[in-house]
Amino acid sequence: MTSPSARMADLFPTADPRRTTGPTRVADRPRVADPPRKVDPSRDAGPSRVNGPPAAVAGLATLLVLADGRLPAGGHAHSGGLEAAVTSGRVRDLAGLTAFLRGRLASTGRVTAAFAAAACAAAWPTDGPPGNAPNQPADAPSKSTDRHADPSSGSAPDRHADLSSGSATDRHVSLASGGATDRHVHLSSGSATDRHVAGVPGSATERTPGRTADAGARIEALDQGMDARTPSPALRRASRAQGRALLRAGRAMWPVDVAIRNPHHPVALGVVAAAAGLAPAEAAVVGAYGTVSGPASAAVRLLGLDPYAVHALLAELAGECDRLAALAVAGVDDPVDLLPADSTPLLEIGAEVHASWEVRLFAS
Repeated sequence: MTSPSARMADLFPTADPRRTTGPTRVADRPRVADPPRKVDPSRDAGPSRVNGPPAAVAGLATLLVLADGRLPAGGHAHSGGLEAAVTSGRVRDLAGLTAFLRGRLASTGRVTAAFAAAACAAAWPTDGPPGNAPNQPADAPSKSTDRHADPSSGSAPDRHADLSSGSATDRHVSLASGGATDRHVHLSSGSATDRHVAGVPGSATERTPGRTADAGARIEALDQGMDARTPSPALRRASRAQGRALLRAGRAMWPVDVAIRNPHHPVALGVVAAAAGLAPAEAAVVGAYGTVSGPASAAVRLLGLDPYAVHALLAELAGECDRLAALAVAGVDDPVDLLPADSTPLLEIGAEVHASWEVRLFAS
């Protein structure tokens, strides 16, 4: 009878020279040197990793937070007039939704983008510190304060708007060479004052947007302009309700001016975007996109449409949102009466009918 120790020896044999010698042993194989590691400066530790994200992506996460449909600002409770259009039979399928969203973007989206950009520009302080932005390298090239176009080297585009009335007002947005994104707003009145937002962590809290008397009057005028462009009392109430909800959400995240109480949604969007350290162009993009993303989400619930097809439609409209944002930035200093005033009579009538319903899925 084989002893237990012998059986264990058969199961777990000790080293046997006859079994462990030969070229097949892993330990005896010649060691191949590891290939040299390729150094990627963009991924290695360095100043950019210490001071924050590269300038090319700075502020993008903040933009996503503000544009996120899950932001607790009440947007999910509004259909943008789609519920009334579906009930009346004007929108029945994806083709009808496509026409609805394109029309809404060309009208309401254009107005929203313009007023959001103008409010964002007005909400920035006029006494920001000159010089480099927080966490910007000390040897970074200084920005030109010339009131004439000064294209940077290479293929970097330079968008420059110059509006002068007595004292020169210069808003300057440039994309620095090498892909670094630089949001630069320069206001001058007698002496040069430089407001520079780099979008790096901490910039929104280090430079708190606030209101001067002129800025407060501008924001109030923008709010009155939105009131004049919204004839329907039901849509006025819905816009101000969304504006209050957005201010509440914004104050939980950023230093939003507490003096602003009950603005229309596009004006609130611009004020919150400025408090978050975003530029007028970014506020305009969020505004334009929101005018179609809300109804698109409502269409999935109201019509049971394929969500993939609906989001493919939103992707098709993304370029138009960018175009409207560019137009909005070009007119941030225009008088309120010259800002877009596109009318949507059918949406206005539908909003009043919708408000009279006792049972409805959306607030507007």
